Amino acid sequence: MYFHFKLLLKFIFGLNLFTVNAKVSIDVFTINEDIDFFDTNSKQLLGIMNPLNLNSSGKVMTSQSIEYIISITSRDRIGIVYEISGALAELTGNIADSRQSVMCGYYTMIMRASFPAAVTRQTIEAKLIEVDQKSPTPLNILVNPIEEPLPTQNNPENRYVLTASGADQIGFVAGVAGFCVKHQINILDLSTTLSQGEFVMMLEVDLNRCESISAVREALVDFGKEHGLRVVLQHFDIFKAVNEISLPIRPKREH
Repeated sequence: MYFHFKLLLKFIFGLNLFTVNAKVSIDVFTINEDIDFFDTNSKQLLGIMNPLNLNSSGKVMTSQSIEYIISITSRDRIGIVYEISGALAELTGNIADSRQSVMCGYYTMIMRASFPAAVTRQTIEAKLIEVDQKSPTPLNILVNPIEEPLPTQNNPENRYVLTASGADQIGFVAGVAGFCVKHQINILDLSTTLSQGEFVMMLEVDLNRCESISAVREALVDFGKEHGLRVVLQHFDIFKAVNEISLPIRPKREH
């Protein structure tokens, strides 16, 4: 059912020289007693002036929230994402970032989610254990609070993509990772593939701590020769531009 309520907005300008009163009518569509969905115009209004501190579902949010890193591992099957995300939503958890992958029939997901301060780590774990108990495949669950603010990237232009490829061999990953440690290279993301004996390792790296990027390039040449690898270091923006797929635009036919 639809109902209307009037919200009195008071804007104060300068040193209270004058005030303006405005009456705004907001439509709210109520599905049940627990969840309210605001229409688009109402959401925009509440995004500008939100005295009740409501979220997008009309729920009252606390002024403080705590972020957690949550990881899930299980045999791959349909429905894992739905079950986990649904359980977190019931705790008013907001998923800010997530990654998932399937390898050799095993599913892995890691996410960053924020919860109201009243929702504790034990509460989150208990909720996910409920999901595990109903799951046809066992879930390995790990919940860790982010105790310190996430570090910000001070120098975004030092974000690069490092690609190493060569014959599959024991110690391939350890060798490349060791090079990164030696030269103060921080690995932000990592993926590997093996196809017909050819091993490819792709890393998104931060060179902000490196004294000289040109020195890193020279060291990579020597490293590649020593280990029989093809190593390429590209700026992230260049890598993205080169590897983006663009569809040709056909000219319109004149009739």
